[in-house]
Amino acid sequence: MATIATSAAPVQEAYIHHSTFSGDLETGPDDIDLTVISADSISVQIWSLARSVRSLSMIDCFFVMLNAMLFHPGFLCLLWGPYFGYSAGRHYNQKHAAVYAIYYVLKLVGDFIMVTYLGTLFSILSIMIDMFIFSLMMRFRRGLLALNEEEINQLQSGALERMIIAQSMRHQAFVWR
Repeated sequence: MATIATSAAPVQEAYIHHSTFSGDLETGPDDIDLTVISADSISVQIWSLARSVRSLSMIDCFFVMLNAMLFHPGFLCLLWGPYFGYSAGRHYNQKHAAVYAIYYVLKLVGDFIMVTYLGTLFSILSIMIDMFIFSLMMRFRRGLLALNEEEINQLQSGALERMIIAQSMRHQAFVWR
C-alpha cells in the first residue's frame, strides 16, 4: 500500500503537471512522485465519514433551531450536540465524537418517550434516523481510535483531502483524453 505524503507540495505538482503528462500511464511522469490513494484506506473512510458527520450535524442544528422557533426557545439548549458533532467531523476529535454520540443516546431516549406517549409514525421514523446517525457516529469514533497520530495529523491538516482531489482530477484528465 502506498504511503500518504505529509506535505501538500507533491499534490500541487501533480495538479500542475497532470495536463502536461509525458510519462508512462502505469508508472507516471518521471519528474514527480504520484501517490495513489486506495479507497479502502482507513484514512479515506474516516475522511468520508467526517464529511457525513459535518453534514448531518448541520442538518441537526437546523432542526434544533426550527424546534426552538416553532415550539419552545428551550430547544436552543440542545445546540451543544450539533456543535460537538461538527467539531468532531471538522477536527477529527474522537472525544467530541463521543459527546455527539451521547447526545444521540439522549435524543433516542427522548424519541422513545415520544413514541410511548404519542405513538406517531413520525416518532418511529425519527428513531430509525437517529439510530442510523448514532451507528455512523460510532463507526467514525472507532475509526478515529484506530488511526495513529500521524494519520490524524494528515487528516487535520487537509493533506489527504488535497491528495484525493488531485487524484480525482488526474483520473478525470486521463478519462477525457
